[in-house]
Amino acid sequence: MNNPLVIIPALVKLGFAIEAKLNLLCEAFSSSYELLTYADSPPLHRWYMGAGELSEADDHFNQSVAQWCEQFGLAVSDHCHKTTIYRGRDIDRKVSEQAQADPTRWVILIHHGAHLPAAYREIIQTINNPILLLGSHPWLETPKMIAAIDPVHEQDRGQYADKQIVKQALTLRHALQAELSIVHSCYVPAYLLKYKASINATHQEEFDNFIADNKLLNYNHRLLQGSPDTTLPQHVKNQHANILLVGSVARGYLARKLIGSTTEHLLDHPPCDLVLIRPDTSS
Repeated sequence: MNNPLVIIPALVKLGFAIEAKLNLLCEAFSSSYELLTYADSPPLHRWYMGAGELSEADDHFNQSVAQWCEQFGLAVSDHCHKTTIYRGRDIDRKVSEQAQADPTRWVILIHHGAHLPAAYREIIQTINNPILLLGSHPWLETPKMIAAIDPVHEQDRGQYADKQIVKQALTLRHALQAELSIVHSCYVPAYLLKYKASINATHQEEFDNFIADNKLLNYNHRLLQGSPDTTLPQHVKNQHANILLVGSVARGYLARKLIGSTTEHLLDHPPCDLVLIRPDTSS
């Protein structure tokens, strides 16, 4: 995680946890970060505001953003080597331009509420870089990580996406001295209940083979029963996990256009900090 690009909306109130986690990441990877603050106020774009009022309101907004940046902990941190304020409405294009220069560069999206800004979804759909959604919940002294894989996916017979997820998980685990577990969800819809035992056996066998083939037997691994939309958030809650790693594409013919149904659900209600791995399907 060398020189990650950190994105944050202006004028938000964040707790100490986000700054502490970002500092921990920088120390763990011996890195600094670049901070990109996007400052956009939709009400300033309303057609009904007169030119004089618009100019005055815009000046006041700019002054508020400047003062906020001067006082904001992430901007004045010793780990921050560059700070930029972006006033455009197309923050996804700005981030994409910087991310494409180095596909391995991490992009960290700071959020403070239960729901992600719409701009973040555009960024996630646009770039192939590893993405960390960093929320306001603190990590345990020894962070707990869960890597969710799907080794039986029809569109990923080579398990390339899962190998990338595990690779990033191991890197993070080593840097943060975290606990890591690996899970796979087996969902059997109602119309296939007659074959549930056979399907479960196949999933278990393929999951066990993946664990063995990738030398992961020393890590806790478990097959979860049910749809990943529900089993993953529940497992995160049960294990008090701090970080969940998932693939961020639908692994089908629309893979480069879609985020993926499970990831979409997790983005609607993030159960913890999320790492989104989107392998470059062109490679």
